[in-house]
Amino acid sequence: MAKTSALRGIVLLAIGTMLIVPASTQSSSPTGDPSLDAYIDSIRADLRSDKISVITETMQFNDKDAAVFWPVYKKYEAEQTKLNDERIQVIKNYADHWITLTDVDAKKLAEKSLDLES
Repeated sequence: MAKTSALRGIVLLAIGTMLIVPASTQSSSPTGDPSLDAYIDSIRADLRSDKISVITETMQFNDKDAAVFWPVYKKYEAEQTKLNDERIQVIKNYADHWITLTDVDAKKLAEKSLDLES
């Protein structure tokens, strides 16, 4: 469980960094760049692949256990992907509006982020 939380934290930090760094170096909207979305998708795919490799190597499932585990894991991963998509949208929204962000908007973003964490 701690490893999952740590991995999730690293992923969120990496995604946040990718979005904030371009924001500080560009005058236009950082999230309007399709190459940024492609880059995020590429990193996410690499991380998913790495996670599967680590799980496979660590757990060393026999065929029976693998047949039970992987469908459950794929469902879990799909749910996590949806949550992470929403988290990325919150980060992008912040990156697009951080200069003009009102207290009300900041509170909404913070609440959305906390809701997703729950």
